[in-house]
Amino acid sequence: MFHWPPVPSCAKELRPRASGCPNAAAAESVCVARDVQLAELTGARLHVAHLSAKASLEQVRWAKQRGLRVSPAKSLRIIHFDR
Repeated sequence: MFHWPPVPSCAKELRPRASGCPNAAAAESVCVARDVQLAELTGARLHVAHLSAKASLEQVRWAKQRGLRVSPAKSLRIIHFDR
């Protein structure tokens, strides 16, 4: 029996620790795509927490268009403002 975490957040596994790294969005998007595919294969619901990349949101939209039970979340504490 597999014991998966209720809210996968693997972006921190791949993303470099320095904020603003150009690879952070790509790492997050790859993780979200992987989780969406696993949800599709298993029929599980997926809640993606702490989205911060546009490509990740596109993955969630794609999944919802396919009828998968996927929901996104964005935390105000990780929103970065710049000029």
